[in-house]
Amino acid sequence: MKLRKILNLGFIHMGSKLSSAGIRQAVILNPIVAFLIYLGSAGLGLEMALWQQFAPLIWPPAGFGLVLLLLGGLNKLPVIFIGATVIRFFESGGLGDALLFGTGYSLAAYLTVYVLNRFLNFKTGLESLKDVSSFMLFGVLLFPVISALISTASIWQFTPDFCPDFFSLFSVRWLSDALGVLVLAPFLLVWYSRTRINWRNEQTVEVLGWLAILIFLGALVFRNWAPSDTLRYPMELAMFPIMAWAAIRFGQRGVTIGILVISMMAVWELKDVIGPDATKTISQPPGYLWVFVGVLATTGLYLAATWTELREREEELRTNEERLRAFVHALPDLALVFGQDGICSEIFAPLNSHFRARMHSFRGKTLEEIYPRDLARKFADTIDSVIRDRNLEVVRYAISIDGDDRTYEGRFAPIESFEGQPPSVMVVSYDLTESQHARQDLQKRDFLLNALTRAESILLKEKVFHRGVRKAIECVGKGLSLDIVQVYQVRPGEDSADGWECTHEWLRESPFIFGSPTISGAELRKITSNWQTLIEDGEPWNMHYSSANEPTRSFLSQLGMRSLTIFGFRPDGGVAGYIVYGSTLERSEKDANTAAVLQAITESLRAYMETQIIQDQLREAKEAAVSADHAKSEFLAIMSHEIRTPMNAIIGFSDLLRQTEVSEQQGEYVDIITRSGKDLLELINNILDFSKLESNSVQLEHTRFNLETTLIEVLEMVLFRAKEKGITLDFEGNDDLRALFWGDPLRLRQVLLNLLTNAIKFTQKGSVTLEVLTVEKDSPWMTFEMRVIDTGIGIPEEHRGELFKAFQQVDSSTTREYGGTGLGLTIVQRLVDKMGGRVSLESTEGEGSTFSVVLRFEKDLQEAVEPSAKKPEDTLSKSFSEDYPFRILVVEDDLVNTRLICEVLSRLGYEADAVTDGYKALAVITEGRHDLVIMDMQMSRMDGLEATSRIRSGECGALVKNIPIIALTALALEEERARILESGVDHYLSKPIHLPSLKKILMDVSGDPAN
Repeated sequence: MKLRKILNLGFIHMGSKLSSAGIRQAVILNPIVAFLIYLGSAGLGLEMALWQQFAPLIWPPAGFGLVLLLLGGLNKLPVIFIGATVIRFFESGGLGDALLFGTGYSLAAYLTVYVLNRFLNFKTGLESLKDVSSFMLFGVLLFPVISALISTASIWQFTPDFCPDFFSLFSVRWLSDALGVLVLAPFLLVWYSRTRINWRNEQTVEVLGWLAILIFLGALVFRNWAPSDTLRYPMELAMFPIMAWAAIRFGQRGVTIGILVISMMAVWELKDVIGPDATKTISQPPGYLWVFVGVLATTGLYLAATWTELREREEELRTNEERLRAFVHALPDLALVFGQDGICSEIFAPLNSHFRARMHSFRGKTLEEIYPRDLARKFADTIDSVIRDRNLEVVRYAISIDGDDRTYEGRFAPIESFEGQPPSVMVVSYDLTESQHARQDLQKRDFLLNALTRAESILLKEKVFHRGVRKAIECVGKGLSLDIVQVYQVRPGEDSADGWECTHEWLRESPFIFGSPTISGAELRKITSNWQTLIEDGEPWNMHYSSANEPTRSFLSQLGMRSLTIFGFRPDGGVAGYIVYGSTLERSEKDANTAAVLQAITESLRAYMETQIIQDQLREAKEAAVSADHAKSEFLAIMSHEIRTPMNAIIGFSDLLRQTEVSEQQGEYVDIITRSGKDLLELINNILDFSKLESNSVQLEHTRFNLETTLIEVLEMVLFRAKEKGITLDFEGNDDLRALFWGDPLRLRQVLLNLLTNAIKFTQKGSVTLEVLTVEKDSPWMTFEMRVIDTGIGIPEEHRGELFKAFQQVDSSTTREYGGTGLGLTIVQRLVDKMGGRVSLESTEGEGSTFSVVLRFEKDLQEAVEPSAKKPEDTLSKSFSEDYPFRILVVEDDLVNTRLICEVLSRLGYEADAVTDGYKALAVITEGRHDLVIMDMQMSRMDGLEATSRIRSGECGALVKNIPIIALTALALEEERARILESGVDHYLSKPIHLPSLKKILMDVSGDPAN
């Protein structure tokens, strides 16, 4: 009893929430809300179960469960199963009984929804007879049998005391489940759905009046039934027209509310008869009353569905009528109705049709009286065919109306005959005259545009000028059905009247009856004296035989043309020209489409000629630039080679001389010679670097390097110069420099070396400091500021703007005092720009300068490494050959350089052999006495490149095919270096010989597998 009160209170609470929220789908289908509503409706059912032998009068959960599945889908099935199981468990206390109970109601609801949706395409609005019949058959009659059987079996098995008669209990439970579906399910389904018939706000008074009458009649009928066991006639019959009124006026929504109200009134009256506190008695079972309620509900649902379908058909008929009316008014020309006898019974013409005024003259007339005899006979045969086969047929015909020839298309369609009416045919005629002309014009325009497009495509794709012009005019001639297309140009240096030259010509493939006609200015002068103005003003000069004067006709007859168009053009940078388009058929003077296409193709040919002129100019300029660049490169290579060759001897022998026993004064002279030679070498290198930067041929590398190692190497290179001048060289950095980065260490070294060298050069006392600061960390990128700070002469502010320009220094006295070319800072500026950085300057005259370089590098994520070991020292020791033994052959045609390299090798402990050209080198190498070759690349008889190629090809034998070869050359350009290395040499050594580089190469060769 306590459970029933709780469930009743829950149902009432949820019902108030649903009514206040307007029964929104999102609320009722929420699983928790649905479960509570299910329990609440079950509470009402359990309350009524006490009145009728453990079977409720109406079982609302049966209807609510069906609504959940129809609106929310099968995922709401657990709500039904759990709800029914919980209800039965609290009532009976048995788990098996409860599970069986829940299974029965879940299965019944699932089967109902599955059949309705899967096979019957059920619509929840219940606005068709099919949907109502499907709902009544499966939802109300058949599938409640399943739930009633299982629930009755559950009661009979687990609580037999409440089930003395299985069939009686089954019939009561089936009736309660069926009524639960019939009363509750339509109300929720219909109010969730969009219905075509519904009450409106202005019907409020009518709705209230209808409800009042319905409640009044229900009170009379059901209150009279209790003491007499019979319904009061004719009051119960009066309820049927009231429900019919609701079906007609308010549709299914009104009917379902009426069913709910009647059911609630019936339950209320039965409480006095069979409730716990019954005050009245009856001899007949209450099921009769519920049969009446069910019949009344079924009648209302069917009436509403029937009326809705009638309303839909009326609306469809009204819509079709309006469409037919609109169709008649929108008819393009004429619609006629003919009987089988060929007499016109009806005629329809739109308001703007020229047949409108003559409609009366067609009605009642035969085909022969309306159309010409042949056309009338054809129409009669078509009408007979359409009536016989009942198929649509289309006839296109031409007819003259008021002297105007027009083309029509008639569509013959059969008209259904009813109640013995004779068969007839509707003929709808469409005037195709204008559309046919428009289609012909459109086809011609498309044809012309296609020809123009093909010609434009040829001019865009064809690279050979004369072939492009020839193909283009051929395409235009064929596409526009011309007979001749000619391109003329005025020969340079001649008068335009007599200097015409036909450069390109197209004639039809068939033999031209007049040969190959040509046009001259003298002939055009016979037509008009201002012919040049007519052509050169940019407008076409059109000649048509029928409208031309006698000189023009004579000219056209001489050419064999009926129409001729001449366009003049003058490409920028070119000579004047003319294009002639001729046809043996006369073209209409109103043919604007053809004229526009001819104008367009003329402009395209002019642009094509301008492009050819520009390409010729560009080609000539490119050839001149390439020639100049080649000459410059060749000059730089030759000058570099010629200067480096004696420089090799000067610097090399100076280094050797300095390592011998010399007096202090001699040592000073040697140092001056060495320093001057290195300054000259630096000058050469700067000029080469500047040349490469000028031509944008410098390519940055992307290699992994240790930043701290690179900085230390740069400092080591300038340390000797700083010591010579007595200047302190300092370095300030941080731990970020120890990491590995990606970039171009060679160019970074060159930038810092130029800045440090420059700072030492202009600093007489004090210090030069390289300071490296971390500016920004944006993993994996890091930005550093590298500052070169000196205490030198400083730079006046008025000269700073010119400082980074090529060959510029502060003033001419600076050049005389300190030397240099003024290229160092220019190279720094351009290299830093290429690396994506920036250079800045701060300076105080007389106190010093600070050059700042900001560069960004990508950090490698590997662990940082310690700075690499020092390079080989610049010292000569015979013990070197003991660690790296070689039998060396020197190939060099310059005797001074031969002596130098042999002397250097001797100081390193090697006894080298020497030959003077490639032929001798091949002969010596063939003997197999040597395991290393140092070869000059430029020699008089056979150079090093050819000698290397022959060695690698096996000409000297397979044993020495892979002998290590060190290229020794004065060619210092990067492209020369690449070409030499590609020839097959193993290492590259430029002149002058850099002793540490030589020693390192020998160390590397010693570790090669070939050795």
